[in-house]
Amino acid sequence: FEEDPEVSCNFVKASIEGWLYSFNNIDESVDIVLEYMKKSNVSANRTHQMWMIKKMQEIMIDDDNMISPLLDEKEFNNVVNQLNILNIIDKKPEYKDFFLDCTSNA
Repeated sequence: FEEDPEVSCNFVKASIEGWLYSFNNIDESVDIVLEYMKKSNVSANRTHQMWMIKKMQEIMIDDDNMISPLLDEKEFNNVVNQLNILNIIDKKPEYKDFFLDCTSNA
């Protein structure tokens, strides 16, 4: 991010556009996921993948039908605490050190 914030922010924007496209084209998106899973010999079924994308939509879409590029500090801390409790991480990163806001570079 420090070397090229524009590339980093463009990645965030493209990721959001990709998720929005996926949510607006669920059947096509699930077809693509299933195709890649099959090529990788990963067990999958359409019903489960439909459930997965709809759950992601519930998690990611806000009340204005948008995806925010911002990382919620409370949710960040909840995840960090769980990762620490499970001994997945030894040191808890600080929110201010982990998340860099691209909205000011928009």
